[in-house]
Amino acid sequence: MVPSIPPLLPALISLASWNINQGLSPSKLAALGKLLDDHDVVLLQEFSLLSLADRHFIQSCGFIIYAPVGSCTGILFHHSFQPKIKELLFDDESGRAVGILLSHRRQSLLISSVYLPTGLDSQSDSSADSVLARSIYSTVMSWCQLANLCIVGGDMNETTEFQDRVDDCGRFSGSRGRILSSSLFAYGFKDAFREKQGLTPGYTCFRQSTRTQSRIDYFLTKGALEVKSIQVQPDPVQGSDHRPLSASFLLSGEFSCSYPLKPLRLPNMRKLTTSSSQLMIAIMESLFFGFIYTGTSVTSTSMKKSLHCSLSKESDILRRTTKTYKHAQNKKKYKLRM
Repeated sequence: MVPSIPPLLPALISLASWNINQGLSPSKLAALGKLLDDHDVVLLQEFSLLSLADRHFIQSCGFIIYAPVGSCTGILFHHSFQPKIKELLFDDESGRAVGILLSHRRQSLLISSVYLPTGLDSQSDSSADSVLARSIYSTVMSWCQLANLCIVGGDMNETTEFQDRVDDCGRFSGSRGRILSSSLFAYGFKDAFREKQGLTPGYTCFRQSTRTQSRIDYFLTKGALEVKSIQVQPDPVQGSDHRPLSASFLLSGEFSCSYPLKPLRLPNMRKLTTSSSQLMIAIMESLFFGFIYTGTSVTSTSMKKSLHCSLSKESDILRRTTKTYKHAQNKKKYKLRM
């Protein structure tokens, strides 16, 4: 009789949120790779259409992309979360909110990424952007009714305290977060950064044009979630005026995000020829559940065409790499069962 395998991780989930400011340059891709190495889920805002090479780089790190067509935000989650996913959510009216609903035993967890309109601090309550912001939060709150635990992260483009925005002369100009206060905070959400870090500044956005620093990126939580750690990444990334926000949360009850060891990294798609790339696409599709949540499904036809490409020297190398990869994965599974 094979003994049951205990969770490889405690009920601790690590997330990162980052406004990448359109597209993945080499420096952004390197920063994203580090976030994927260190976190279970990564929320991205101002998330434009990825190139084929970028998508497969993300897949090679063991992550699945949920970024519906028409959305400007997306969620990258480790592929082992896939069996726990109960529902995928998308605010198709605004295109500014997506969510994944995870279910395990009697517990359910909502993780949502949002990107609110720019400059909400200076908008009147009746402005179009303020009305849109309330509509987005209303949608997210309706999603929260499906879950026991909720984590909402992203670029909310609004400060909540006077010291949350400062210029280079040290003058504060933050607001009181009118829209957040009347929506998510009123609904019972807590600011994870303030809960853990107190009055630490925690600036996430650095604008050279206005010479200001502001805290407009958040993780907000609802339910029995304990904030274990939360911090702003200290190093700027070229091409984005936002710095990633990282956090880890202890989930209550029976909810566990246990998953097997992360897969081995496969060859860099950017360095492969066309025939090798086609074969690698087939390999990736077969290894990572055969789908990517981007609004378009991956068909078996593309995989068959790739597998029937001419067996060049490069293709032989890739086939041996795949064989080694699968052998290593099976070996890991065998060791876990012993």
